Amino acid sequence: MLRVARRLTVVAVAALAVVAGAGAAGTGQARVAVVQRVPLEVAGSGFGRGVRLQVVARTVPAVSRAVRSGATGAFLVRFPSVQLSRCDALSVVVRGPQGMVVRGFAKAMPECAERATG
Repeated sequence: MLRVARRLTVVAVAALAVVAGAGAAGTGQARVAVVQRVPLEVAGSGFGRGVRLQVVARTVPAVSRAVRSGATGAFLVRFPSVQLSRCDALSVVVRGPQGMVVRGFAKAMPECAERATG
């Protein structure tokens, strides 16, 4: 049951991720999404091969990691110290070369808002 709930949470968070930004030259649009909340995992794609990136999770306190995209222009970074509940919202910022900025957001699950208001 926990496994199914976790998968549904991952799918819902990925579906709720709002993605904006421009990718590296010739790679199309770069994207970033939260793929897991405990521990926090952030995935990105469309950054170009071997691009140096700074990934910042805007939590309290904010945490960041320097990563390099792989051969396909994708990356996966884990923040073991960040443990988000399904009711926590999160902003992720990825900075790349030449001023590239890509943002992603994970919203709180809908049932959290229902509990708070009702």
